[in-house]
Amino acid sequence: MSATSPDSAPREETRETQAEERTRRHRRIVREPKAAAVEAVERVRRELRLTHLEDIDVVLIGAHYGLVPIVRDLENEEAHLIRAGARGIVCIARRVWDAGAWRFPFAHELGHWLLDDGHDDLARVTASQKTSARRAVESSASDFAGLLLVPEDAVHARWRLDEPSLETIVAVAAACAVSAPVAALRVLQMTKAPRAVALSVAGRVEWWAETAAFGARVRAGRAVPAGSHAATLHDARPSGVGESWGARVAGSAVRIERAGDVVVSWLTA
Repeated sequence: MSATSPDSAPREETRETQAEERTRRHRRIVREPKAAAVEAVERVRRELRLTHLEDIDVVLIGAHYGLVPIVRDLENEEAHLIRAGARGIVCIARRVWDAGAWRFPFAHELGHWLLDDGHDDLARVTASQKTSARRAVESSASDFAGLLLVPEDAVHARWRLDEPSLETIVAVAAACAVSAPVAALRVLQMTKAPRAVALSVAGRVEWWAETAAFGARVRAGRAVPAGSHAATLHDARPSGVGESWGARVAGSAVRIERAGDVVVSWLTA
């Protein structure tokens, strides 16, 4: 049968439909912040009259609500919260503090403080029975931190997000004193452009997220493509694994300093 036979077009449509279905199943569309976190941040900004990025002194905000930070040598965590009645302590890992990457972890614990009266890491780790942090609670605290430190109105006032570039992500991260991954995730929540962010360690993608308009497939656990900007920034790439995204995806990348062989890629479909 020739390639131009009447049956060839339906087969092509079937293959395309199947490919689109596989892509949909593996999508990681950035989620909307939880309503409780949105309401809590709005209340904090209203009560403390926070209108500009320069107003967001997260330690002073925490102090207003009864939290103080201390720096300790912590293992396998960036920060945790200890409650004592109406007062609380946020223990921040020394390595995080020294790297200047403590604002988001502190804001995350402030989110726990304001959103979940029962959240107490000291009680959790000293419990007689095995406990674990609940995903929904952790997600709400992270939403709170992102909304507080990277407020949408302030970002829109400074940058256009109709076609955000990596330069925009880096500028937002610097202005808000957060990491590039945090800035990228917040921008994904604010834009309708076909964009995605992928974080890779030692050349292998650990996680990624996209806007609804992105549409292409990125695979966690695979290597950044050999010809990508990310590949030039990594010290090495894993061998024997497939590439995380295909030729129809373009992008640029930035290395996260003081974090080891960690790269953030900003992708366009």
